[in-house]
Amino acid sequence: MELGTIVTLISSVYLCGLSATVALVIYPSFAFVGEEHWLDFHRQHSTRITWAVGPAWLAQAGGLGIWLLRGPHQTWPSWIITATAAFAAVVLTMVAAVPIHSQLSHGFDETLHHRLLRYHWFRTLAWSLCAGGATWALVQIS
Repeated sequence: MELGTIVTLISSVYLCGLSATVALVIYPSFAFVGEEHWLDFHRQHSTRITWAVGPAWLAQAGGLGIWLLRGPHQTWPSWIITATAAFAAVVLTMVAAVPIHSQLSHGFDETLHHRLLRYHWFRTLAWSLCAGGATWALVQIS
């Protein structure tokens, strides 16, 4: 099996599952924290989620790099899908989620919360495409 594709698949499936958990459990729960605990809660969430996402992003990027350099030619279309979706997820995080979280770090706002939920579903879709693209590549080479 191809190391880059496998690393990409594992990290992408992890990010897809984490993203779905955030979309279905964590972000909806924000509305129930309460004003008196919001600032501490949000600070803790932001710190801890970075540790949950960061290493997987690095693994995914590394896997995509190895796959690009050493992957078999028949998997290039799936590499393009996977890499594009991974890039989209990172861009959505940087241009949408991070600024919204920055605003939420000053206090909970229902409008921002709904915007965060909406944008997050696009990130979940992107990581789902990553997992699908890497899976397709492994099917092609097995």
